Amino acid sequence: MKWSKLKQRAEAQFADSLRGRIEVWTTRYRGSHDQVGESWITVDGKRIFSAGTLSFWARYWDARSELRATQSNDATTLDEMFARERAIEVSLAEEGVLGTWNFNEALFDLLNISIEDAMHSEDMIVRAFGMLDRRLGKRRLRALDVREESPLVQLLYAIRCEAEGIRPHAGAEG
Repeated sequence: MKWSKLKQRAEAQFADSLRGRIEVWTTRYRGSHDQVGESWITVDGKRIFSAGTLSFWARYWDARSELRATQSNDATTLDEMFARERAIEVSLAEEGVLGTWNFNEALFDLLNISIEDAMHSEDMIVRAFGMLDRRLGKRRLRALDVREESPLVQLLYAIRCEAEGIRPHAGAEG
């Protein structure tokens, strides 16, 4: 799906109270190696979150180098090494350090899964976009406890609650 269509469909999936206030964006840097890019979310024109390919890879390689420096090479199997590297990706994602591909995949996933699946997704960005989804009703929004969620999920929860006139739970950013 082309980006313009994905953007249009994703923003149409946002709650009525958020339409026109929250937008998703992406760009590609054609002059860079592999045409890497950046994706971001704006609220009332202000950027609140960014996912960049270059920033992701920089943090990933730093974490991977630290891991390799602390582990003994003779005791590590290839499967163990892959599992540790996957753990780095998961850890970075929970911190909100994502590549552009994660952002775009999450938007696409949101359009193709139920709100129940979105709210229980292992992917933090899918859960975050779920907070904006019109299928998440006010009653369920009131009942959510996001204190154990990532900062992005908490932020989008607080923005959605404010837009709906609902008082967010303590611990949610506002």
